[in-house]
Amino acid sequence: MKRCGIIGGVGPSATVDLVQYIIKNTPAKKDQEHLRMIIDNNPQIPDRTAALLNNGESPNPFLIESINLLKQAKVDFIICPCNTAHVFLRELKKEIDFNFIDMIEETIKYLAANNIKKAGLLSTSGTAKTGIYQNTGKQHGIEIFIPSDKGIKKEMEAIYGNKGIKANPKYEKSKNNKDLFLDVINEFKNEGIKTVIMGCTEIPLCLETNDTTVQLINPTEILAKSAVDYALAEKEGIKHGAKSTF
Repeated sequence: MKRCGIIGGVGPSATVDLVQYIIKNTPAKKDQEHLRMIIDNNPQIPDRTAALLNNGESPNPFLIESINLLKQAKVDFIICPCNTAHVFLRELKKEIDFNFIDMIEETIKYLAANNIKKAGLLSTSGTAKTGIYQNTGKQHGIEIFIPSDKGIKKEMEAIYGNKGIKANPKYEKSKNNKDLFLDVINEFKNEGIKTVIMGCTEIPLCLETNDTTVQLINPTEILAKSAVDYALAEKEGIKHGAKSTF
């Protein structure tokens, strides 16, 4: 069984959510059959969207520190429950040798495997405006749509507002935040889009599949399943758990 390393704290609740999905998707019959996970839960990693769009502090030194800590702990692969952080992690992968399962790549592969040719994207403005989902989708023949500027503003309020999901766990199930996301989903529905990616790991803490008639795709769960597949596989190259090409 391979040892899983997690760059955590981005955010803290999203990290817990990922771990819970890993546990739920592990075919274990006793404690000893679950994955060994080493988690560097560091909420002090600077905000990724602020770094990308507002000249904020770079998270790279903190991500590098986390990667090195996990490598010292002899993990076999690393995952991260933050979509926006993947913009930085993909670049770091070019400079640092670490085995990384890419959540965005895995999500797009899931869409391709299920013959989904287009999807809307709920996310931070950083994820939307860097085009990381759109460009990855294009490589697989999948068109990814982002909301209008007004829609992105609503998403950011639900995620980063004074009563947003990141502000406090008590706002994770806030009706106001849920309604903001549903407004954006309705924007997609009006454009004939029937599948929507919850492309910020805070969003599944608020939205549930029965909140809307569109198909909601949860990258956190997809990443968890990929991690389990890879950790338990005797050989590399299985369907969802293969090494990232990034």
